[in-house]
Amino acid sequence: MSAQPVQWAASTRWWSGDRAVEQCVRALPPVPRTVLLVDAGMAATTAGEALVARVRRELMRAEHPVDEHVHQAGATTVEAVRDTAARWQESEVGRVVAVGGGSTLDLAVLGTLPPALLDGPAWRSRCGLVALPAARPTAGRVLVPTTLGTGAEVSTSACCERGDGKVLVVGAALRGDEAVVDPAATDGLPASLCGEAGIEVLARLLVPFAGPGSDTGAPVHHADEHVLADLRALARPLAQVADALAVGAEVGRVARLGLATVGAHSHLGWGHLGRSPFASPVWYVATELAAELGVSKVRATAALLPVWARAVVGGDGRWGSAARLRRAWEPFATTLADAPSVHPPLPAEPVDGLQEMVSRLVPTLAPVWGTHVGDAVADRCARRWGGGLPMLAGLDTYAVAALVEEALAASANGPSALDLRELSCST
Repeated sequence: MSAQPVQWAASTRWWSGDRAVEQCVRALPPVPRTVLLVDAGMAATTAGEALVARVRRELMRAEHPVDEHVHQAGATTVEAVRDTAARWQESEVGRVVAVGGGSTLDLAVLGTLPPALLDGPAWRSRCGLVALPAARPTAGRVLVPTTLGTGAEVSTSACCERGDGKVLVVGAALRGDEAVVDPAATDGLPASLCGEAGIEVLARLLVPFAGPGSDTGAPVHHADEHVLADLRALARPLAQVADALAVGAEVGRVARLGLATVGAHSHLGWGHLGRSPFASPVWYVATELAAELGVSKVRATAALLPVWARAVVGGDGRWGSAARLRRAWEPFATTLADAPSVHPPLPAEPVDGLQEMVSRLVPTLAPVWGTHVGDAVADRCARRWGGGLPMLAGLDTYAVAALVEEALAASANGPSALDLRELSCST
């Protein structure tokens, strides 16, 4: 039997290390007009101000005409994206250099789409996913991330807000041209945010590898080996992040660069070959749980991961394959055990191991009391990602509600639990 055809493509040029910003900008060809898009919150910090000054100085040295725009957190709405795209096209912007977190980078790639792609039935449907056709961006994109975990600088997906919740936009046209990962860009990043980034990258590798439909009975193939290598590479920086959190220290540049590199490769690498684009059901449930509770998606993911693993190991094939989850967990846990650390080795079983990893990286995970949250999240998932849509195919509202309720109960009973009944009542 012949193998199913697969596709793989990447076009982002990756720059990393000290002075990567200068090296990248000096290699850029001239364009008639450049926009420097700056994350307002990041620019207000000492490290952020210094980083933006470096980018600005290099652009001016190269005699690139530059317009500077400031992006406020939470302002990446569908309307803002459309307005930005129309304005940049009308102004004949040739390049956007974006410096900031995932929301700012998302605006940069969405705002450089042809405006005609930002309207149509897909943007107004109940589905939370918009799949873009093949298209040529209206401007080049240089993406300088100042946070970790999202991998937005190389991703073929981006998020924006619509009235009914988050929209996930996917398509090759979203991949940036230049990704600049300079360790100075994350200087001063709190260790807690590095911990959240670690959870985000771990979930991005682990869940699709072992998710629904992953166990085809075929032997380990090339894509699997890349994911397993990424998990090994992730273990060492995560050990350093966990240690920094344990002693109240900053996370070093080497660990931050390692985390950024694996995070990018989890989007860009050969590990996606042959995998379904909808192989990570935890992402969709976490998105709606975060929206329901008003918490970050990473914290929602951290609450769900051990419970998802318990369902998988317990034999619920709707959530994934127990054999593949164990296959992925073993190299990660083994490599982590070999890394110098103040922590003991992780449990060999993925359920207990994930619970321990979460407790090390996200120690302030907050529970919410009340099973109504599970029902509300399941309803949100059915409307935006289920009900015949492929994202949560095979999972009914009862399965989603049960997963959420178990995750909230586990958080409430955990060692770092806080009684947040007041939060529950206010949502």
